[in-house]
Amino acid sequence: MFLFSFVALSLHSQRLGLPESVKNLKAKFLPVYIVDSARLECVYAVSEVDTVLGQARDHEVILLVGRDYSKFLDLYRYKKDSLYASHNFDMTWGEITSLTADFRESYKEEILRDGNTFWVRKTFILDPMEYGDSSVVMDWTLHSDTLTVCGYLCRKATTRFRGNSWEVWYSDDLPFDGGPWKFCNLPGLVLKASDACGLHDFTAVEVRLPHVAVIDTKRRWSRISREKYLELSEAVADGRLRYSSPSNPILDGDGNVIKSTRWFYSPLELE
Repeated sequence: MFLFSFVALSLHSQRLGLPESVKNLKAKFLPVYIVDSARLECVYAVSEVDTVLGQARDHEVILLVGRDYSKFLDLYRYKKDSLYASHNFDMTWGEITSLTADFRESYKEEILRDGNTFWVRKTFILDPMEYGDSSVVMDWTLHSDTLTVCGYLCRKATTRFRGNSWEVWYSDDLPFDGGPWKFCNLPGLVLKASDACGLHDFTAVEVRLPHVAVIDTKRRWSRISREKYLELSEAVADGRLRYSSPSNPILDGDGNVIKSTRWFYSPLELE
């Protein structure tokens, strides 16, 4: 519940100004813990297209690569976590809102990879949910083509995965199994990926030494199946669950779920 209050106060402070009575109050944070030491950080520019709305959106995300774990999340979420950690999670509401006023998170999903399991997480309205995906197998075709991405010589690979055909570029100079989203099973880090329909693109813009460890919050995520997660994502986007939680949708007088206008939605998995 606290995290929801934190978000509400943050939005209020950015738009209307934080009440004076709140500014000097100490903020409380969810407990965090280090899950791994980071070996590398890679920042990606992400673009995606919603074909129904006819709109495109851009994001900045970051991949933290550890020895056993990796984490993929919005760059500004990462910056907030790093800021809180640098203050030993001892800050007032006034300090938080003034230092994070320009942080605009836009990529709502985060992925914690634990070995071969990808824990995919997102908050639906007010319900934080996650699913574990241990069935990611990408059968790659390797090509002789090369391309320089972010200063690294990369090789081309292609695959079809859950309804989308992908072309990626990975670097042997970065011998880490991984990349943005769920890309894996290649001999080097994926620095660029795009789908055949031109709806999704991930391109590395910075590869650097780590600034912080791979951390995670002790948040209570409701665990659901991958299929249910994808179903809820679509339902929230098209308005069927807009004004209520997934577990308690609002119905009209005839028992139909109240709908509203569509939100941006560009799924990476189609099946």
